[in-house]
Amino acid sequence: MSSHVMKQTIVLVTGANRGIGLGLTSTLLLRPSHTIIATIRNASTPTDDLLALPTGHNSKLMIVYFDIPTNADALRAQGEGLKEQLGREGVKWIDTVVACAGLGDGFQSVRETGLEELMGGFWVNAMGVLVLFQGVRGLLLTKNEGVGGKEGKFILISSSLGSIGEMEGAVPSLAYGVSKAAANYLLRKISFEERGIVARAIHPGFVLPPLSSLSLSLLVFGGEADWSRWVKTGNGQRFADCMGVVEPPMGVEESVKGVLEQVRWCASFGFYVDGLRLGLTGGVG
Repeated sequence: MSSHVMKQTIVLVTGANRGIGLGLTSTLLLRPSHTIIATIRNASTPTDDLLALPTGHNSKLMIVYFDIPTNADALRAQGEGLKEQLGREGVKWIDTVVACAGLGDGFQSVRETGLEELMGGFWVNAMGVLVLFQGVRGLLLTKNEGVGGKEGKFILISSSLGSIGEMEGAVPSLAYGVSKAAANYLLRKISFEERGIVARAIHPGFVLPPLSSLSLSLLVFGGEADWSRWVKTGNGQRFADCMGVVEPPMGVEESVKGVLEQVRWCASFGFYVDGLRLGLTGGVG
């Protein structure tokens, strides 16, 4: 990488060609001195929307491939391929990874859910996140050890449907919920095992009125925030259809604003989801 890039903030966003991933990519690209590494599935994935995005001063877009096949050998190869691509592009560290790519179906009851739906969601939403983390771990740790001296961040766009403690009645979401519960557990384990990395699962539908930083922790832990909204993405619309709702209540632009605020908060306050209390996780991405 050239010398001026060494001063940049480097963010990798998966699923960057649509939904929340595209919204995050477009917003972050407008910031000065940012390199946004946008992952798409493969060379056949449309990139017109990504390539048309405006950039801030000294910022740039880098597109790499990362797919999540439902086969162990193929999935491992995707993780190795991601590392190789980043190496060829000269990426020496990553400040933040935001895992947006996910499978948003499996919105059936226990009696209706087939094994195919259960395994499909688990592969993409849980095992895919594991392979992604293993692929970028070294670059996140490099950020902590030598480039700026700050912890790298691994952020998962998760869901309240994967929370045991916040389960809402008979909402039909078995396959999706099981896969997100597994992903939340994975992020929790990373947060304990990898002391040089901030690992957080966060809520894409979070709504919070303006407040001071002094009152933030009291508000969140006091349960005054609204975690119940979900976002106008393809996945969100499938959940709306399942629930008999015309459309999700939150737009992507509003969601992106909330996601970026939560990324900032988790680095400052160390908020996290556990298996019993939702914390900063909810909604349907």
